[in-house]
Amino acid sequence: NRIKCFSGESIFCTDNDHKVLKDIFQSSQVKATFVNSGIGAHSCAMFLDDRPSTIKVRAWFEELVKKL
Repeated sequence: NRIKCFSGESIFCTDNDHKVLKDIFQSSQVKATFVNSGIGAHSCAMFLDDRPSTIKVRAWFEELVKKL
């Protein structure tokens, strides 16, 4: 039920299994971007350094804000 709140919106997923979530997002018409941080677990480091996944989330967020 929670995913219905995001219908038509964009979600950025870091270090989540896209195989499990992809069908859920597609059936709910949620645009999802999946990346792997290379860290293997959620941590502050995944957003603070300049790893490829961090650069991608920054660009995703910038595009999201432009639409507002």
